[in-house]
Amino acid sequence: VINSRTLFNETKNRSIVQKIILQINCKIGGSLWTVKIPFKNVMICGIDSYHDPNQKGNSVAALVASLNASYTHWYSKAVIQSKKEELVNGLTSSFEAALESYKTRNGQLPDKVIIY
Repeated sequence: VINSRTLFNETKNRSIVQKIILQINCKIGGSLWTVKIPFKNVMICGIDSYHDPNQKGNSVAALVASLNASYTHWYSKAVIQSKKEELVNGLTSSFEAALESYKTRNGQLPDKVIIY
């Protein structure tokens, strides 16, 4: 919330404007930061699952995968699965979709995949 005292404080105005510019940059596809990792054509993936005891045994399987060499664009997918369904089913379809997204963006599949 911006009040009249904030509008007359140049330091606060500068901070507000900078935050707005950073948000605009992200929304049009820009990156705020990057990581220099000495790998070429590598996809890094993270996988996790959650089992909610209050949801009749349903689970959530989630995957996130890098899509570019600077590790600033990511594919993510979460799948809700029933108690009787294997978690690997949802992760397999999520991983296949991540690979397709990587191929679409880069024109080829990754040479290596690192999963953690």
